[in-house]
Amino acid sequence: MAKFLKIVFLFIVFQAEAQSQSNKVLIPYRDKNLWGLSDTLGNIKVKPSYKEIKHFVIDYNNNFASRYVVKSNKTFYVIDQNKKVLLPELNPYDSIYLNKDFPNHFWVFKKGKVGLFHKNKEIIGCFYDKITVSENESYEVQNGKLSGLINSLGKLIIPIEYVRIRPSWDDEDEKNPKFVWVAR
Repeated sequence: MAKFLKIVFLFIVFQAEAQSQSNKVLIPYRDKNLWGLSDTLGNIKVKPSYKEIKHFVIDYNNNFASRYVVKSNKTFYVIDQNKKVLLPELNPYDSIYLNKDFPNHFWVFKKGKVGLFHKNKEIIGCFYDKITVSENESYEVQNGKLSGLINSLGKLIIPIEYVRIRPSWDDEDEKNPKFVWVAR
């Protein structure tokens, strides 16, 4: 009987914890023509004030931190679950993309080209067809079929004239390996 009571107690504790965690997740909802955010129980957390909530990601590994691409008037920008602006209305972007694997990166699109913000700072302007986060806090950029590499400061370190760029490690000295790039 005591074992059964322990199991029931643990089940109740885990259910209560799961319920409290689910209240941290905010989901978009629509009221007439405006969008807001509510928890999973329907409690309003951010009153409807946005014309659109286009995209959102939830970081389950970071206490359910959420990011939302919202639109007011004709401009997209990024807010978090507390309505804090993470990417301000700097430019009239066509769209913004968020990736749950890179929570501090925002891909911005303008006239068919992509740029990148990292930690609220523009690292790469909207000049490329594709941007991929790479090793060593670098970014592989593509125009057409050719690639180049931009470092974390936004400086082009490998020109856009290679078909393939990949990281490689120099294993000659196992005690002090070097990180190098191979471009072909």
